[in-house]
Amino acid sequence: MTPPSSPSATPPRSRALPASVLCLLALTFLGLSVLQQWGYLSPTAIILAVVSLGLVLLALAKWNRRRWEPGRSWWALFVTVTGLSNLLYLRFPEWIGVHWSGQRDLAVAVLAVTMTAAATMVTVLPYRRAGTALIATAGLYIGLVAATWSDWGNAHNDVFQAVTGATSALLHGTNPYGPLFIYFAQTHTVTAHFVYGPIVPVLAAPGWFLGDVRVMLVAAVAAMVAGLWMLGRQGSQAESAHRIVALALVSPLSVAMIHEAWVELYLVAGVVLWLALRQRHRHWAIASLAVAMLVTPITLVVVVPAFVWSRRARIEAVIAAIAAALFALPFALVTGIGAIIYDVIGFQLSLPPRYDSLTLTSAVWQLWRWGLPSWLPVAAIAVAVVFIISRRPPRNQGEVAALAAVMVFATFLVAKWAYFNYYFVAAAMLLVTMASASIPFSTGDVALPDPRSLFTLHKARTSLTSTSSGVTEAVLPRS
Repeated sequence: MTPPSSPSATPPRSRALPASVLCLLALTFLGLSVLQQWGYLSPTAIILAVVSLGLVLLALAKWNRRRWEPGRSWWALFVTVTGLSNLLYLRFPEWIGVHWSGQRDLAVAVLAVTMTAAATMVTVLPYRRAGTALIATAGLYIGLVAATWSDWGNAHNDVFQAVTGATSALLHGTNPYGPLFIYFAQTHTVTAHFVYGPIVPVLAAPGWFLGDVRVMLVAAVAAMVAGLWMLGRQGSQAESAHRIVALALVSPLSVAMIHEAWVELYLVAGVVLWLALRQRHRHWAIASLAVAMLVTPITLVVVVPAFVWSRRARIEAVIAAIAAALFALPFALVTGIGAIIYDVIGFQLSLPPRYDSLTLTSAVWQLWRWGLPSWLPVAAIAVAVVFIISRRPPRNQGEVAALAAVMVFATFLVAKWAYFNYYFVAAAMLLVTMASASIPFSTGDVALPDPRSLFTLHKARTSLTSTSSGVTEAVLPRS
């Protein structure tokens, strides 16, 4: 018998679930949490959301590159469960207040089950043999979107009306921040100008010409899936890129994001393309990040982990922010800088809490009638940043994406409100985690920012050395 201290002894295999499986569990629970009550508060929904956050934190604690890739059986299991959760769209008419026929209900059920079967087949096939099943999955996804499309050119929510009105104003040569729109605020409605970034009506313009601005959200999903494919092909686990795409297609939240015209789809597509293009097409990557920044301020929360740990990401984020500011400048000059900042940021901050949303704030109010302080989200972000900085340097891009999911969770679980579209951003970051976990950081890229460089000017110390030619040599300190 070989003693334990012998070099030839085989270490016992850990029975702990790998981080990848924990992330898949988190994604599955998050989807069920949001769809359980369409992003509104319920005991089951809030428990599943908190468990999902706990699973991501556990995955970060147990991160191990050697045990990252899940086996085919894990892929098949989670894709099947995630895909079948699309059957919850049979309750879609109840949530939005429209009537469906029995034939449409049947079509939704058949498409959801068939799409799940095709996606599961993708996960068990090798990369070179999965093309047909992957195309079938994509086609069935489009069919599910079409079957659940309630009314062409109209949606029963405030975001659709605002995006359509702002896009119409822009295309008619007027300021999209000029018209007033009606927004829902729990038990009443409020009137306000356009509350999203100026890139939104620009992106929605082709859809407006086709009669429905939501068409461009379908394009945003296509861009997101393409970005996940490119990310999956860049790492050492490139042979599993088709499984990432299958998981992204059957993940249920994007279908509702399209139908409700929620603009966070543009944000996610921009961030995913930034990460996917930055290796070979850095200019296009920075442009994609600038687009994401011009959608909603949530982008800044998503980018924090990369900004903290990556030198290159800091440079790209600053350039993208400058480009976004230049793009927004004409809108700001026409609207007024203070006015546009209030429209996009200040207006929502001024609204009271909504205690029907999927947050711990709402749960505490419903249970004990305690109103949590309004500064709590800021404190949660600060704690999350400390958590990010206090960890060891991330080994790969997937860890940074998982930290971004934690940032989104930390921000919105204790916010004044958070609904379906907010948690979609966290779900998308978990998909990015699965796609980019085998993409290592380049040498020298991982480093915390030096606070001294933000407040002082470094003067290069020179050491003058006489040479035979009479030329002096400047010796710069190493960074």
